[in-house]
Amino acid sequence: MLIELGVPGGRTGVRDDAQREAVLAAIARWPSTIELAGIELYEGVLQGETKVREFLKSAVDTTRELIAQDKIARKPALLSGAGAAWYDVVADEFAKVNSKDIEVVLRPGCYLTHDVGIYIPEPDRAISRRKKAGGFSG
Repeated sequence: MLIELGVPGGRTGVRDDAQREAVLAAIARWPSTIELAGIELYEGVLQGETKVREFLKSAVDTTRELIAQDKIARKPALLSGAGAAWYDVVADEFAKVNSKDIEVVLRPGCYLTHDVGIYIPEPDRAISRRKKAGGFSG
């Protein structure tokens, strides 16, 4: 299973360390049934690139912490993110992971559903962000 990291006021995921520890404790009670494979997140509810990057860096840190504590059974651990709004930023941050202990999985939309209407302008916004950062020439 994957633990989903969320943000206060968001719509999914564990919102703080206490909630994460409660999920980890529940997993530990069922060692022959449930194994933690890694971390996944949904960053689409955050407003602003700085907040998104901070959340992504925190997810990478959390994944590394759980690996160091030997809480993640899967080798390499999975780290998954990238909805429709910030996939370019997720790809940029996760590209910095550079670890044989973490396998990054970028995915479109949420892991269960995909919101369509509000994300129609997002590809153009991503291209605009990359152009401003010098990432695209076209």
